[in-house]
Formats: sequence, structure tokens, C-alpha cells
Amino acid sequence: MSSLLPSPQASLPRLLEEPILKIGEQKQSAPQPIATLYAYLIDGRQAVTVYVRDLPIVTFVEHPRLEPPLLRASSLVAQLNQMAQGSLEDTTITLAWTEPKSGDRLYAVRVNGKELLRVDEGVLLVDNQRPVDTALLATNRLRRLLLGAPPLPAPVLPQLATLKAKTAAPPPPVPVQQLKASLVQEGIASWYDLHPTRNEMTAAHPTLPFGTVVRVTNLRNGRQVVVRINDRGPFIPNRIIDLSLRAAEALGMVQAGLAPVRVEVLPRR
Repeated sequence: MSSLLPSPQASLPRLLEEPILKIGEQKQSAPQPIATLYAYLIDGRQAVTVYVRDLPIVTFVEHPRLEPPLLRASSLVAQLNQMAQGSLEDTTITLAWTEPKSGDRLYAVRVNGKELLRVDEGVLLVDNQRPVDTALLATNRLRRLLLGAPPLPAPVLPQLATLKAKTAAPPPPVPVQQLKASLVQEGIASWYDLHPTRNEMTAAHPTLPFGTVVRVTNLRNGRQVVVRINDRGPFIPNRIIDLSLRAAEALGMVQAGLAPVRVEVLPRR
């Protein structure tokens, strides 16, 4: 009795089969994209977040007067991947803004003087962020992930930030001799998933010297972790530390994304 079910080979579409290679040919592997996107709903509105190396850069949300968020996100992802495949040696990423007649400044991320991303009403602002905070965070994350460049400082309005990636300086670190074991900060912690350190107990801090060891306490649940400072950030007011994925998991704050914390500098051994 013959089966009515097709064989696995017969059920595979022709387009999904591996291409046939001729003798002497080598299979060409496509470059892995550096930027990706994720679409979802927020209160019934479409939202799309753009990631670079698993780190969120910007979230577009549905707005009646603007292009659909999926279209905007797809365009940004395509431009970022095209940039990553080329030479970035002379590339600059800067923050700029204009003052339209309405009086509300429009902030934009520029690459070599050309607009890459505009922070307008179709960009999601979270945690009482100002447009300048969102634009600055996106600018500095792109500078770090694409160029390995130091962050731009918060702009002093109305002067335009035109620092190049190779010449901008990060905030000065606190001298080691001034650190005290009793140094304590309280504020908001965030986390980011950067592949090289995602499984390490590390964190970014705006000013503490690299190598400083701190204890972070989640004030919501009392959980604690000890992390080593190895990066700069976060660059948003009221946020005091950016934790690795592993540290955020230990504190139980991955799903929430943010948590009120206490940061204590531990004495050097």
C-alpha cells in the first residue's frame, strides 16, 4: 500500500535546496549583517527596534504623519550593514540638530555630514527621555560599535556638536587616589548585550577608572553582584551604570530593562 504523504525530499521547495557547485568552485559565504531589526506591538501600535551587534540603537513607532516604522527601520538597517561592509577608516559619526519654526529642536545622527537617523515623533522615548538623550545614546553606541570611537559629550545648546570620531575625548576618569571604599551612588541601571562580555561580570560607568570593582545592589529585590568596570556609559541623565547581560540576569532585571540600584566602590586588594 503506497503512502499518500510526500517524501521529505519532495516536500522541500526547490528554492531552499543548496546550489550545485562545479568542480573547482568554492562556496562563497555571505557576510553576516551587523544590524538587525525586531518588530512588535506597543499598546496596539507597531514598533520596530534596530539592533547593532544585539545592542538596541533606536525604536521606531507608528505615527500618522510619518513613514511606517518597519520601512524606516529597514532603511536604517540596510545603510548600517552597507557601512559595515565598507571601509570605516575616515568615517565620522556626529550629533546634529536644527531649530524649525515650531521651536522644538530636531536631533539627528549624521555620518560624514549626511543624515542617517532623525529623532522625531516616530522615535520612541522611554523613561522620560528627552529627544536629545535618545539621539546622543544612538550616536555614541554607533560610534562605539562601528568605529570603536569614544563617546561624544552631551551637547551644550545651541552649539553644534561636530567632533570627529578620532578626536573626541571621553569624560575624564576619577583619579584612582581619590577613590574611597565608601563611595556610593544611587540611580538607575540599564544593561546591554555586547558579545565579547555578555557572559562576564562587567559594566560600563561614565567616570570610574577601568578595572574598578563595584558592588551593585538591585533596590527592588535586594540582589547583589560584583562587577568590574571595563567600558564607558551610560550616556543618559540619571543612569549611573550599564551592566553586562550576565550581571543583569543575576540582578533579575533583564525583562524590566532598568532597575534602581546602589553602586559601591570596593577597596582594591
